[in-house]
Formats: sequence, C-alpha cells, structure tokens
Amino acid sequence: MVALIPHLYFASHSYFKQDTTPENPMRSILLFSTLTLIFSLPAANCLADVIYLKNGDRLSGTITNMEDLKLIFWTKYAGEIVLFWHDVERFEIDDPSKIVLKSPAKQPVTEVAKESSTKIAETPAEPNLNPENILAISPIPVVPVKITAEANTQLKGERGNTHKDIYSVSGKFTARTEWQRYMLDGEYDHEKKNTTTTEDNWLLHGRFSQFIDKERYIYLSTLLENDKFKDLQLRSTYGLGAGYQFAEQAQINLSLSLGFARVTDNFYLAESKEFSAGQWAFGFDRYFLRNQLQFFHTNHGYCSLENKKDWLVKSKTGLKVPLYGGFTATLQYEYEWDNEPASDAETKYDSELMLLLGYEFKN
Repeated sequence: MVALIPHLYFASHSYFKQDTTPENPMRSILLFSTLTLIFSLPAANCLADVIYLKNGDRLSGTITNMEDLKLIFWTKYAGEIVLFWHDVERFEIDDPSKIVLKSPAKQPVTEVAKESSTKIAETPAEPNLNPENILAISPIPVVPVKITAEANTQLKGERGNTHKDIYSVSGKFTARTEWQRYMLDGEYDHEKKNTTTTEDNWLLHGRFSQFIDKERYIYLSTLLENDKFKDLQLRSTYGLGAGYQFAEQAQINLSLSLGFARVTDNFYLAESKEFSAGQWAFGFDRYFLRNQLQFFHTNHGYCSLENKKDWLVKSKTGLKVPLYGGFTATLQYEYEWDNEPASDAETKYDSELMLLLGYEFKN
C-alpha cells in the first residue's frame, strides 16, 4: 500500500496543476482529499504492535495489557490471546508511553503505578525494548480501596397439607487497601414446619489482615456462633496467625493461613468449656468459561491443643453464575463436622445443599 503513494502523488499533481483557481473549487476539494489519503496511508500501515516470541513466531496486533508476567494481546485474526511474558524475545510498540520500567528496587506494578503516573510517560520512546526491563504495559489503574460486597438469600414457603417456612440469609463485605484487608461475613438460617421450629442458627465472622509484602500477611480474627439444635448458646473464637496469598486477582484467588485461637463454648444444657486451639483457613475461587461460571471452596476449622479429639471443620463448595446487573445464582453445599459436640446434639455433622439468589457489588 505504501508503494502506491508516489504514483498517487504524481497522478494527482499532473491532473490538478492544470487549474486550481478559485473558480474551480471542486478541483481544490479533490486535491485536498487526495493529499489526505496519501498521508494517511503510511500512518495506517504503521499503527501496529509486534511481538517476537522465542520460538520464532511473530504476532501483529495491539498490546492491551501486561501485568504479573502475563501479556494480553489483541489480533484481528484470533481476537484476544494471553501470552507468558517470559516467552517474549522482543517487541515493538506503537506507543512507548504505555510502558512502565522496573524501578531499581523492582517494586510491584501496583506500587509503581501508584507512586507516579508520570513514570509511564517518562519511559524512553524506543520501538524495541528488552522485556527483562519491562515491569508492565498499560497497567490497570489501582483503586485505593477495593470494595467487594455480596448478599444471598433463600426464601421458601409451603402451604396446604404442609405449613413450612425457610429463611436463609448470608452476606459478606471485604475492603482491600494496598497493605490491609478487612473482612466481615455472617449467616442466619431459620426453618419452621407447621408450628415447630426445626432450624435456628446464626454466625458472625470478622477478620483483619496486615500484609507484610505482596503475599505474606498476619491476621486477627473472631468468630461468634449460635445453634439452638446443637445446644450451642454461644461459641466465641478469638485468634491470630499468619497466612500466604498465593493468588489475588479478578480471575483467581487462593490463600492459606495458620494460627492459634482461644475457643469458648457456652451451651444451653451441657457444661461449658474453654480451650486453646490451632486453627486454619483455606480459600479458593476461580472463574471459568469466560467469566460465566465461578467455582469456590472455603475450609476452616480448629483442633484443640488440650484434647486431640476435640476438633471442628466447616466447608463451603459451590458454583456461582453471574446473571445480569450484579445478580447471581449460586448452587452451594455446606458441610460441618464437630468431633465432640454437646451431649444433646443428635449427630456430629450437618450438611445442606441450597440454591441461592444474590447480588454482588465490586468497585
């Protein structure tokens, strides 16, 4: 296409030099349009980013984003593709101002982007840059406080031969700053059949995490529980410990923490007890099918340091489907095992499968 430029120029010059007087405005308009086309051809041909991979492949398109050693690259022939940054030999970019270079301390991209937005504009305007010196390309702007909130509910009523009401409400709130994370969640379940209550319990959980670096953190936590059908008037758990954040992204989250706790069980009928325990918490969630399905699993519990038979574990596993405008549908399975429940408890375990309708907010 660029080779046509000289031919277009001489053709237009030979034609329009005959008469470009004010009495011929149409010729002036045509001349201007031709010149515009001539100068736009080379520009349109050059506006492209090029990736050279270590295996010898060459890709042309547009660099959308590169963070955490993953490159998102858009092409006309394959759409959006994801490449590992360590597979890139070199690259050419049309707009070098999008590049964030590594600082001497090799700070994470979030810190570099926060410290100064001018760092992106001050990068050298070189078409070829060593990938080892690049920290990010077009980093996603960092929100000072990331807020995530969700609420789920299950309501059911039966009338006729059976008079039954089920209420299940749960919610979770998380605030994440650069170095801290605040989390609060709770549940309430109530079931009544005819005039008899068959389920009545609630739970409230709070947790504060202070990050030491990008992955490691220390935490303080508290957990309050009530379950009348387990003879549990109030279980209060206060703990502290340390954890590791293996992944914390929009697509995937994975964390594990270990610590110590002081547990107090107050029962309606049985004798109360208090003991020290080791505790753990595991959390994982990941989106699949282009963010149309999320799998999640959480697991937490404790084991008494005074009686090895006294331990408890709670888990939630499920699939969440985004619907529209923040609304979600969730299929969730809950399981709890209390190895030494109150003497009035019928079983050591509880399990429940439920379908929830909820709403999720993210800033």
